[in-house]
Amino acid sequence: MKRKEQIKFVRELTKSIGDSIIQKIQDGSLPEEWDGIEIRALLAQKAESATCPMLPKRKNNFRNTILVNNL
Repeated sequence: MKRKEQIKFVRELTKSIGDSIIQKIQDGSLPEEWDGIEIRALLAQKAESATCPMLPKRKNNFRNTILVNNL
């Protein structure tokens, strides 16, 4: 994937996740007492549910790249 495509993908995915959480805030689904801790956890959960399964070799390469490049 080219850099511009990566940027577009990240923007679209994060916008989609953010928009869905904002909608839940606007419709009163999120408790008002939730602060950054709970909302961060919700964001992480939504991002995790948007992942795709990876074959073991690809997952190992992914983890290695994360460590080597300090991502």
